[in-house]
Amino acid sequence: MRTLMWLRKGLRMHDQPALLAACDGASTVFPVFVLDRWHSNPENIGDTRFEFIMESLRDMDKRLRDKGVEQGIIFLRGEPEKLLPKVWKALEVEAIAFDDSEENEVHSRKTDEQVCKLAKEHKLDLRIKHSHMLHSPD
Repeated sequence: MRTLMWLRKGLRMHDQPALLAACDGASTVFPVFVLDRWHSNPENIGDTRFEFIMESLRDMDKRLRDKGVEQGIIFLRGEPEKLLPKVWKALEVEAIAFDDSEENEVHSRKTDEQVCKLAKEHKLDLRIKHSHMLHSPD
């Protein structure tokens, strides 16, 4: 099974439930990070936080390559609900995995809903995991 791993806040490998779910039964995993408009806006995220995210992505990219993920992280800029369907079609993936821990941010909830709806329409196996809190606040 070819799986797209949508990277978000959980930019680590040692305790990432969504990454484990992406790898479960996968023949190929395509890690994808989308820098959206909200996260690239200095009013929403400061320079230090932005640099931390970029540094974490560089480190994770290196670790993934060291583990045999030849293409490393696929970096995109734009809106996930527009870009991810194009990527999963082009890569012919059968599943998408991601961490829903951004669910408490309004912009992220809307994006999650749109991506999930599109994934279901394309009959992708959704592998949504939660890792930042003991349980969802809902």
